[in-house]
Amino acid sequence: AIEWLMQHMKKEHGVDIAFQDDERPKSLDKGVRVFLFQAVRELLVNVVKHSKAQNAKVLVYRDEHSIYVEVSDDGIGFDNTDDFQIIDISTGFGLFSIRERMESIGGRLKIESEPGNGTRVMLSAPLKKERRNGVME
Repeated sequence: AIEWLMQHMKKEHGVDIAFQDDERPKSLDKGVRVFLFQAVRELLVNVVKHSKAQNAKVLVYRDEHSIYVEVSDDGIGFDNTDDFQIIDISTGFGLFSIRERMESIGGRLKIESEPGNGTRVMLSAPLKKERRNGVME
């Protein structure tokens, strides 16, 4: 789904978006999966609307307990020393909303940005607990 989204954004807005996945299975609850898709969509919309980037990258990988999604760009960046309140009026789904929702599912949002040096947003969320030999892990 994220690869389709990236192709759509590139076609519609002309931003070159690279995708990298560690190709490991990522067991997620449906709600977490849908939310992460929405968050990546919002982050890519921010790249298109605000960053003036020529290139962006989406990286998806996991460890034993969490999935990680990073969206980065080579745009103008911003001063993120203030507590961000950036909310897209048209969708109501902005960085503040993403952070609040990430925390509600046991995840985290981290932003690295400074004027002139692009932006990197990192999302992490817990993987779905899997059953092995009848025992939840």
